[in-house]
Amino acid sequence: MRKLSYLLAKAFILLFVAGVSAQTTIGNKPVIDSAQMLRRTRHVVDTLSLNIQKTQDRPTLINLYVRRGLGEGMLGHPDSAIYDYCAAIAIDSKLPEVYVYRSAQLQRIHKYAYAIGDLEMAISLLPNNPARASML
Repeated sequence: MRKLSYLLAKAFILLFVAGVSAQTTIGNKPVIDSAQMLRRTRHVVDTLSLNIQKTQDRPTLINLYVRRGLGEGMLGHPDSAIYDYCAAIAIDSKLPEVYVYRSAQLQRIHKYAYAIGDLEMAISLLPNNPARASML
């Protein structure tokens, strides 16, 4: 469990430095309240589902799967989120942020060994990562 926490913190820091972050607050105040966020998220997830059925462009499809996975995770559906992240990884397995997102959902369903594997993969995919050499 300690290794998982360490790897998760390390992956999030590395991804943040790489420019992958999301802001939900301004100062100490939430941008929108949680009920409003859930309604909007459900609407976005439904819209993304429709767009996924129509899209053939690989980068756009990856983006849609990741965004829908984030929405499903926010709605408390880790299995659906994991499915979407797996679909994105099947299209392009070189995206470290997708492994971090999937790892977070795997932790929610207590699949810690898989979560650690995803975090290790995310760290190894980051270019010029000092931790990468120590993992090889």
